[in-house]
Amino acid sequence: MSLDLENIFYTLSSRLFTRYPPPRSGGGYPWPRPRTTSSGAGSREKSGSNNPMFNKKHKSETLNKLRNKIYVYNINMYLLKEYVSITQAIKDLYIGYQTLKKYCDSGIICKDKLFSSIPLTV
Repeated sequence: MSLDLENIFYTLSSRLFTRYPPPRSGGGYPWPRPRTTSSGAGSREKSGSNNPMFNKKHKSETLNKLRNKIYVYNINMYLLKEYVSITQAIKDLYIGYQTLKKYCDSGIICKDKLFSSIPLTV
């Protein structure tokens, strides 16, 4: 009777390990490694009051550097509108993010408007 149980265990374990192989000899996991909280990007050391920017606000100069302005021109290169951020332009123009970025980078006219991420001079 024990032989039958050993056979059953062997066949089940061999099926299990073909689906989920054991760890490699190099110590790597065949599945995603759990996150460590001691250091790195996922660390909790700098959350809350330990964060150097806790209860501080960015200066307006810094915020302006972080924002991507969008300039909208008509066909005659007349500035129609300037948007402070891409998300603001997306909501107002009813256009997708990737579409807006594509037209800003390529300079192609869309809906009789020219989009640019830098101010254009005539």
